[in-house]
Amino acid sequence: MLSRILSKRHLGLDSQKVGLLTRSLLGLKRGLTTIENKTDTEIPVIKSENSESKNVQVEANEDLIEARNLAKYGKPLVDKLESPFGEKVQAWLKKLSTNEPVEIIELDRRVFGAPVRVDIVHRVVGYERNAMRQGTHYTRTISDIRGSAKKQAPQKGRGMARVGTRRAPHFRKGAVAHGPRPRSHATKIQRKVWRMGLKSVLSSKYQNDQLVVVDSFELESGKTRDLHRILVDNGWIGYKNNESNANVLFLGDLSEDEGKERSYGNIGRATKNLQGVRLGNVRDTLVYEVLKHKILVLDRKSVSFIENRLNSLD
Repeated sequence: MLSRILSKRHLGLDSQKVGLLTRSLLGLKRGLTTIENKTDTEIPVIKSENSESKNVQVEANEDLIEARNLAKYGKPLVDKLESPFGEKVQAWLKKLSTNEPVEIIELDRRVFGAPVRVDIVHRVVGYERNAMRQGTHYTRTISDIRGSAKKQAPQKGRGMARVGTRRAPHFRKGAVAHGPRPRSHATKIQRKVWRMGLKSVLSSKYQNDQLVVVDSFELESGKTRDLHRILVDNGWIGYKNNESNANVLFLGDLSEDEGKERSYGNIGRATKNLQGVRLGNVRDTLVYEVLKHKILVLDRKSVSFIENRLNSLD
């Protein structure tokens, strides 16, 4: 029966191949029958030494590779090399009212001493400015134009071009073809890229002596005249306050209501009437805002928040 199934008429095999395949299948059937008749305890467990020999050979190869790398490159320098620059950079802590140095503080080099990547700053500024666009541009299509859809002239006989409705784009006071429609111009960027852009801008401010760290933003009064006098005495703006010489950005932690009323209340009122001088929240700061202003003034809380924010992994 088996040879008939495997015959030339069914599978297209010759007689020699049919005989070999038939004998192999019969032998397999006998072996399976013998195994079914035996119990589980009677099946012998054969221990192979091939796996142990393979493990020994793999370990020997790894030792050989390690010896070759040691002879070629020397001992590994893990946890033995230290940065010659250190993990901190130093800056003066000054008083806001007099601009006198109080003490030397240490700033994180990863934030205020990072490499300045102009290409990354360009990407981040483009991303932020695209998000600022309102996208309310609107042009009228042919369905928005007032008028009839009647054909204005006969198709033939005039010796002129054929025309349809007067609302078509090629007519005066007609529609706009392929005009802008309301949409969002916002783009996406990786979070690490944005953080790298902010680090580059802060490092650039630190390198160019445009970063000022003060102890606090507390002022005796909230008058614009007093703050203007302080900015002029500190050399941050000229005597005449205009857009060309007034570029000062104060960044403080305005999230807490108590801190906003006590520490930032007077300086918040004083900066409202000074053109080019702005008080911003450090939690909502933008790379574009920091880059647009010449002088960046931070307090202790702002510095600690920026370091923790830019060094976090989430």
